[in-house]
Amino acid sequence: MGGGCPCIPSQKGWPPKPSANWWFRACPSSTGSPTPSPPTLRQQYGLLSLPQAIAQAHYPDSAETLTQAIVRLTFDKFFYRRLVALRRRADSPAIAILPASQLLPRFAQILPFALTGAQERVIAEIRQDMQRSVPMNRLVQGDVGSGKTVVAVHAILAAIEAGYQAALMAPTEVLSEQHYRKIVGWFNALGLPVELLMGSTRAAKKREILQQLATGELPLVIGTHALIQEGVSFQRLGLATIDEQHRFGRDQRSRLVQKGEAPMS
Repeated sequence: MGGGCPCIPSQKGWPPKPSANWWFRACPSSTGSPTPSPPTLRQQYGLLSLPQAIAQAHYPDSAETLTQAIVRLTFDKFFYRRLVALRRRADSPAIAILPASQLLPRFAQILPFALTGAQERVIAEIRQDMQRSVPMNRLVQGDVGSGKTVVAVHAILAAIEAGYQAALMAPTEVLSEQHYRKIVGWFNALGLPVELLMGSTRAAKKREILQQLATGELPLVIGTHALIQEGVSFQRLGLATIDEQHRFGRDQRSRLVQKGEAPMS
């Protein structure tokens, strides 16, 4: 093996040179390492075998083979993380929200605009996911004003019509209030109650909202981090929608989801 040698920093008093020599002696034995990924996958993405990647990452023949080795090892890291995530998702129970035919046609009638083709496509995909018995965990992306809220409301109404509650969480009170002002008009026209729960919500109003969530009287609540505080419980949460989810930590998002009986998100 030639062309380059690793620069290994000392670890706990172990000097770099012996570490480099150890790697030089160990690399030939990596040729017997198993390669778990199937050959068809490696061919599809033009990846080195695992033994080649290990050897070339430490003693590359050229800059090009070093890059190929880094690509292969990085691919493995994300590939197996994705496999673990898919396995956990498959093993997690989820409710199946079957299609209904009352609220959504009425909602279409009260909208002052027609849905775009992209909105209709995403709504159809979401509805299909909601009918499966595995968690949905769908991310909807779009520019500001592209109509993501209308898409979310279609999913929320589908959950409500199936007998479940829904929650919409936003990172700030300003965003929560914006969602509430937009959605409350639609829900009033449909004869459905909706409430806004935030840190600034008055104590008496907060107690009223919490009681309605616990009894199932309230089908939709919109709010901030207040939704994931202790004392907030749902009778039958079936859908959790999170706006600007990147502004919440993973634990915060999961705390909302865990308040339901295997809800979609």
